[in-house]
Amino acid sequence: MNNKLFVVIALLLISTLLIGGCAESPEEEAVPDEVAIGELDPEQAVMEFVAAIRELDLDKAENLIARDYFDEFEEDFAELKAVLEEDTTEAAVMRQMFSVIFNNIDITTTGHTIDGDEAVVNTVNTHPDPEILTEMLMAKMFEMMFSGDVDLENMTDEEGMQLMVEVFREVFGEVDRITTEAEVPMTREDGKWKVAGEVISDYTIDLDL
Repeated sequence: MNNKLFVVIALLLISTLLIGGCAESPEEEAVPDEVAIGELDPEQAVMEFVAAIRELDLDKAENLIARDYFDEFEEDFAELKAVLEEDTTEAAVMRQMFSVIFNNIDITTTGHTIDGDEAVVNTVNTHPDPEILTEMLMAKMFEMMFSGDVDLENMTDEEGMQLMVEVFREVFGEVDRITTEAEVPMTREDGKWKVAGEVISDYTIDLDL
């Protein structure tokens, strides 16, 4: 198995710049602010963005990201998009890994404030504890590498990536959940509210291999 697997993992983790999981719609329909009549209000825009990421509709997601923020990771985003759109086993496995992440994080909006063309959306997020998640993923991967139970040397890329899906699914299912709050910065561009920062603050899976 070569380094392609770890490149795939790195691409997967780019998603934590933006979003890590699935969305839950607010119980009550949001009431648009006067400045947002005819468009999505900031909370609705966040939920639309979350839904687009969850569905892997990266074109729609890109259209909901503020230009200045998107510039920070445009190249990586384009690479991730290219990988996911391929009709390959690698792309299929990537989509499975995203599904594992998306189905283990819930996001709800709890309110927002607007100041001209800037806004902040408050969210409550339930997700695996990222520190414990990182430790468990690292431990599981090193255990797999050195246990001798898996023939990594003769494993194909496809087999290796499928094994990673199984590791992700197992670890994500075991890690305790925590609830955190976040303030999502938003910018109104061309009359539309767009995400201008992380949707889940401080949620990063750090696999330094």
